[in-house]
Amino acid sequence: MKILLTNDDGIDAEGLAALADSLAQLADVTVVAPRYPMSCCGHGVTTTKPIQIEQVRDGWYWVDGLPADCVRVGLLHLKIEPDWVLSGINHGGNLGVDIFMSGTVAAAREASLLGYRAVAISQYRHPAVHVPWSLSAERGVEVWQEIHTLPLQQYQLWNINLPAVPGSQNSDLESERSEPRPISKPIIAHCHPEPQPLTFHLEPSEEGLIYRSSYQSRPRSEHSDVAQCFAGRITCSKLSAVHLHSAE
Repeated sequence: MKILLTNDDGIDAEGLAALADSLAQLADVTVVAPRYPMSCCGHGVTTTKPIQIEQVRDGWYWVDGLPADCVRVGLLHLKIEPDWVLSGINHGGNLGVDIFMSGTVAAAREASLLGYRAVAISQYRHPAVHVPWSLSAERGVEVWQEIHTLPLQQYQLWNINLPAVPGSQNSDLESERSEPRPISKPIIAHCHPEPQPLTFHLEPSEEGLIYRSSYQSRPRSEHSDVAQCFAGRITCSKLSAVHLHSAE
């Protein structure tokens, strides 16, 4: 099996390296990732200037561009013919309407538009929970293995979010006094993206306006990906690359 791997956190991101290592045990992996971090860039592409590319080691390339550019370079210039295009592991959740601004999801969406099966994998991060990237990668690969045989129609892709439960089950929806419950792997929940956006405000400062929000207190409906991920479950959402809603 051949896999094209990319991300939006850049070629040096821990999540990318961990996922590449885990996938290398199962497939022939080629990494084509942005030279620099490009978080929250959405589905931008470079059309008005040359795109620089450099091979940094065997099977690893950086692209001086956006995540969707990386997919285009890998598929159209490097002529990789992957069975799957994976994007991640993102350093932070891509839940709900965040998918519209996510470079991680955009890379998978671009692959879907070009006719390839694709999945975006993100690690939700809670400030009180340390992220062991090797474990995140192991979980991400396990989930991908479970869903990769499920049907995907043309222009569909998967969006996976891993919860912040490194070695125990303890979510922000449980009592703060409850004891963590050891688990081997979080439950997988197939769900739709949360339609309510993350609330935020712009705080004036001497330097200008500063974005402020509280990710952990964002609005959520009971069965949405936000609620399920915050409750300690791995969320899987099947998205449409051409419609502004989740796929059925």
